[in-house]
Amino acid sequence: MAVNGAAMCVQSVIHSRGRREYSMARISVDATKCAYLGVCESLAAKYFQLDDRGELVLPAGYEVDSADLDDVREAVLGCPTEALSLDEGQA
Repeated sequence: MAVNGAAMCVQSVIHSRGRREYSMARISVDATKCAYLGVCESLAAKYFQLDDRGELVLPAGYEVDSADLDDVREAVLGCPTEALSLDEGQA
């Protein structure tokens, strides 16, 4: 999915004490701020990629595993233009 200013919503399932808890993590990209430098890709390539034209792509259908959430957070915090945000609401 190429970035067009819309947010991509991803879910993660966290197993806790034999029960499932669902949390939502919403990755938002402000395409007007993105400089396509690839910092996010270097920190969380599973979720952020630059295509052959140098445009940011968010691979569709990926769920953020609890093990990957720290990497996505680092990518959001590492964005030099603050084009990325992550909303971690509870479902």
